[in-house]
Amino acid sequence: MNNTTMRVKICAAATTIITALTLTACGTNAATNQPSSTPTATVETKKPQSLSQALSQKGRMWFIASEHQPNDMFGKDTQIAYVLVSDGDDKVLAYDTGCVEGRISVKDLKGLSQDEIVELAKKQAEKEYAHDIQADSSYGARVSLDDAVNPKPIPYELSIETDNTGNVTEGERFIIKERYGTGLQLAAPMRATLIYDMLFAGFLEDGGRPGMFTMIEKGDPELVMDQPDTPGIKIDD
Repeated sequence: MNNTTMRVKICAAATTIITALTLTACGTNAATNQPSSTPTATVETKKPQSLSQALSQKGRMWFIASEHQPNDMFGKDTQIAYVLVSDGDDKVLAYDTGCVEGRISVKDLKGLSQDEIVELAKKQAEKEYAHDIQADSSYGARVSLDDAVNPKPIPYELSIETDNTGNVTEGERFIIKERYGTGLQLAAPMRATLIYDMLFAGFLEDGGRPGMFTMIEKGDPELVMDQPDTPGIKIDD
């Protein structure tokens, strides 16, 4: 074998090895003849949920912040005037926990199930009822203790105020006409906030003070105010 023949064979062998390495590096799956690269996971973004949609979820619990707060920032010391449980069909059970010493604060909800929060709300509603009777002797003729502690579903109302174009919501009003102190002028969604191990979201009133809020789970839809195209919503009423 001469030198020329030897060089041709060495070059052919080297080419074969390089080709094999190139195919391996490209990640071809021999069984399927398809690239074996892992596809990028698709992250699903949930559609935002409006206040009217969230309130209509039967069994969902909401809290109305008291007018009197230690400060205007939402946190563990935010005091709760009402505990609401949605009954669906634009109605809620409303537990008045509001104006007396020892009212419920966000920190009092730590470690409690929803049923336990309801029991806590009932005890506070009984205290509030006794306070109201003492302040107004005729109150008992209008509202019974059973009504206060075991409230029946009552309607709430939502309406929005739009900007000068009429196309964008500037504020949203929530009220339970049968319950004093439930009128809220909501100005913006509240950023999801972790208090201890509880995650809350909701809506702020003018000035950035907490208005109403609910517990959420990580990954739940973002809460937003209703818009003029929301079916059945009252506009600039």
